[in-house]
Amino acid sequence: MATAFEALGFSVSGLCRYQSPDYPLESWTCRAVFLERGWLDLQSDPDRPSSHGAVPHSCLFRAPSLIDAASELSTFRTGPVVRLVRDWENQEAPPLDLRWVSVLERVAPLVLALVDYPAADDEQGLSKPRHPNSATRILGLAFGDVTPGPAADVAALSLSLSGFRYLPRRVFEERFGAVEGGMVALRFEVASLEDAACSMRKSGLSFSVSDHAIMVPAQGVLGCGVEFTLAGEA
Repeated sequence: MATAFEALGFSVSGLCRYQSPDYPLESWTCRAVFLERGWLDLQSDPDRPSSHGAVPHSCLFRAPSLIDAASELSTFRTGPVVRLVRDWENQEAPPLDLRWVSVLERVAPLVLALVDYPAADDEQGLSKPRHPNSATRILGLAFGDVTPGPAADVAALSLSLSGFRYLPRRVFEERFGAVEGGMVALRFEVASLEDAACSMRKSGLSFSVSDHAIMVPAQGVLGCGVEFTLAGEA
């Protein structure tokens, strides 16, 4: 998983581990990509063939208050509130203590969840690296040949779903190629298209360029499409 994002020009963190006091026998080890806004947890699925490449599996929405957010979505089925603590193998940063709850209604093609953690943890976390591809934030996801879930309209009253874009199959494949399995692409904002292009060339990844964006099709260790959009053009 980390190999795919390093090939895309991201700086990837060292190993961290998530554990829950509610489920003390379970833990999840991963690496991460931190941006100025948002981060990606890079978790490997041992049951997924490595030939399938890296793909997104879920999307977390940060809520100022999990209780208030759950109240606004009171008509939805949700999972139990779970406490998670993130620790770093090499003590790269202080632990992060957060609470997490899954949304069981179908809002989008991926699993959605709500998460909250103290604002002070933003200042105590890792310093945000400058990525070789100049990525600054996550813009959202693009889906191909699917429609929003039946609960999307109601969820949009409380959650910002504007980052989800739904494209016809033809348009998706023109941008990102024919993707095996679910047709999904990650979307990032970058400060420089040239920096992003240089990262792709260095890794030998194929890509296409429009006036304001770079599209990278699924290939090799990358199992989904990726779009880099110039800041201010999203």
